[in-house]
Amino acid sequence: MACRIRAHNWGATPLGPVEGWPGSLRTAVDMVLAMPGPANILWGPAQIQLYNDAYSPIAKDRHPTLLGRPAAENWPEVHAEVLAPIMEAAFASRATRIPDLNVILRGPDGQPEERAFDTTWSPIRDASGAVEGVLELLAEVTDRRRAQAALRESEARLRDVLNSVAEGFTLLGSDFTIRDVNKEALRLNRRSREELVGQSHWAAFPGSERAPIGALLSRVMHERMPGSLEHCYVWPDGRTSWLDARVYPTPDGGVAIFWRDVTDSKRTEEALRESEARLRATVDAVPQIAWTAHADGQYDYYNRRWYEYTGLSREQPAAQGWTTIIHPDDLTPAQERWGHSLRTGKDYEIEYRLRGMDGAYRWFIARGVPVHDAPDEEHPRGQIARWFGTCTDVEDMVRAREVLARGREELEALVATRTRELMAAEETLRQAQKMEAVGQLTGGIAHDFNNMLQGVGGGLDMARRRLEAGRLDEVTRYLDAAREATSRAAGLTRRLLAFARRQRLETKPVDADGLVAGMADMIRRTVGPGIAVDLRLRNSAGNVLCDASELENALLNLCINARDAMPEGGRLAIGTEDVQLSAEDLRRGDDPAPGDYVAVVVEDTGAGIPPEILDRILEPFFTTKPQGQGTGLGLSQVYGFVRQSGGLMRIGSTVGQGTTVRLLLPLHRHLETVEDPAATPVPERAGVARTVLLIDDEDAVRRPVADRLRELGYTVLEARDGPEALGVLASSTQPDLLVTDVGLPNGMNGRQVAEAAREQFPGLPVLFITGYAGTALPPGIEVIGKPFELDALARRVQTILDGGTAKTRQ
Repeated sequence: MACRIRAHNWGATPLGPVEGWPGSLRTAVDMVLAMPGPANILWGPAQIQLYNDAYSPIAKDRHPTLLGRPAAENWPEVHAEVLAPIMEAAFASRATRIPDLNVILRGPDGQPEERAFDTTWSPIRDASGAVEGVLELLAEVTDRRRAQAALRESEARLRDVLNSVAEGFTLLGSDFTIRDVNKEALRLNRRSREELVGQSHWAAFPGSERAPIGALLSRVMHERMPGSLEHCYVWPDGRTSWLDARVYPTPDGGVAIFWRDVTDSKRTEEALRESEARLRATVDAVPQIAWTAHADGQYDYYNRRWYEYTGLSREQPAAQGWTTIIHPDDLTPAQERWGHSLRTGKDYEIEYRLRGMDGAYRWFIARGVPVHDAPDEEHPRGQIARWFGTCTDVEDMVRAREVLARGREELEALVATRTRELMAAEETLRQAQKMEAVGQLTGGIAHDFNNMLQGVGGGLDMARRRLEAGRLDEVTRYLDAAREATSRAAGLTRRLLAFARRQRLETKPVDADGLVAGMADMIRRTVGPGIAVDLRLRNSAGNVLCDASELENALLNLCINARDAMPEGGRLAIGTEDVQLSAEDLRRGDDPAPGDYVAVVVEDTGAGIPPEILDRILEPFFTTKPQGQGTGLGLSQVYGFVRQSGGLMRIGSTVGQGTTVRLLLPLHRHLETVEDPAATPVPERAGVARTVLLIDDEDAVRRPVADRLRELGYTVLEARDGPEALGVLASSTQPDLLVTDVGLPNGMNGRQVAEAAREQFPGLPVLFITGYAGTALPPGIEVIGKPFELDALARRVQTILDGGTAKTRQ
């Protein structure tokens, strides 16, 4: 191969043609010409004198010409650190060889690039031995170095991959020498890399050549076909493991082994087989038929009991066997129920008949439950994976049920007869208890009323005797005694009506705090100086809606009971509290609704009430006081008033510590108290002549009222009942006021009479008088209760006739 030689002056001395050069230089030129392969450069001191064409690609035309230019100009980036030391050594007669020289050079585009060279620098001497120049042999190995680096990087990545897999890897050469192993193989072997790599496989794993794995390795090595094997191996350290090995031939004549320890899996499989065997034996031993089905409902398993009962063979498909033995009448309902469970995922349960191997049908109850797989976002409960169920023989239960059904009518008839007998006995007992209660009630009323009537009769008798004797100054004393007995009788009837919740209440907004505070002085005088009275008021907004007089009577009654419970003195606390009652606080069905209440509390430090008596203290006429010192209606009256006012009464007591009574009335936050109008004095005579129609069937009631009204200048028309009153209305002029008793004989009550009168005379004022209004009266009417003072009645009549605002009685 011809090379073009580029020459230049050697140093500062011009040289002639090559053929005229000294022998040493001519020899160097010949070497350049004789070695066309590598790049050859002939250096003079610090500059190139000669190079062949192979050097041009390496230089990459850094300058138009390289000859005669200083090295520092040609290669400024490597001159100081690379070229200058090498050339200095070469001109100092030291040959230098650098097999792997890596430098950063600028390419033709001016960008730096890393390049690698193999270079040798040899000095050229003249006849005297002096160095005339340096011959550089230069070969670029950049591509080779890059290929080697890429190969090393690829090998590193491959090793990382092999080390990351969870299987052991062993590479064998064609002579069964271990060439490489990964980390998992070292871990499973419990040996280091140095202990394995380079050894014969048979030496590293003694006994393996006689084991099945040895035969597999030999076969793959010779046949060049992959193979696999699961075998039990005893390690050199005595361990025993089950190994799963897969062997593949490699291009260089060796084999690659991928293997993993499956000892735990084998043990799990063995345990699973044992567990399955035990479970199958258990399922086969149960008396029920057990079955399983796929998610779509196709049966795939029955236990031994199925085959023993049906006589079907195990080869027959399970899904077909079920439909062949069920009773034809039960097949459709069973399939519909099964389809419903499959669609909804609900448990399956039905009774049907199955034919046994003897041809007879027996009743079974089939039950099935779904088993779900893991839940996900679309199926929070998971999807149905399988069905498990049983069929239980209930033939005896069905027969017993039929027997019970046949006897049900007789049993029901017997129960009905016995129920009627029990109800009759219960009614008899209830009637007896009712008569006993009525006897107790009437006995108590008779006792008290007889005492009061005796007072009335005795007072009137003595008044008559004093009138006959002309001792008029003594008449008033006996009349006052009779009047006092009458008031006591009226109080007794009022307490009876309160107990029965039938009294008429004058309801209005009441400030409970103000009422208690206003009664404090009277209560202190009543209980006496031996008992300290404390007031504990709530001082908050809101009133209660009740009859203020009845609330005062109830509070006074409770304080008197507390006084009687502390004969040696003590402490009496009276107060009010805001209470919120929940549904849990209201235990009985007749309790008021939950909400806000005001509690009027009376708490004493007396003897307390024994538990056996506490349950009876609200019974009418029950009292623990000595004979004649109590009627037994006090607490009953309080209880009736509170319940009629929409509240409730709670009593707690501890023997030796005292008793607490709480009256809870509904709280009304937006009701304002109303002051009672001042009583109007009764005038001597009516200013204007007015006519009053007075109706009452009792002469003893009607005549005194009529006489008192006539004394005041009213014209009074009297009637004993409704028909007589209608006759009076038809024959007389229009009255200015109708005053009628509510309870009247002869087919018309007071309300009906008033309605008939108002049809004839629209707008006619009406005042009802009543001892007990068993008849419901419309709201907004005027009512006065018996017994009443005649002046009180006269005041009400005058107020109505004068057009005053009447107070509603409820």
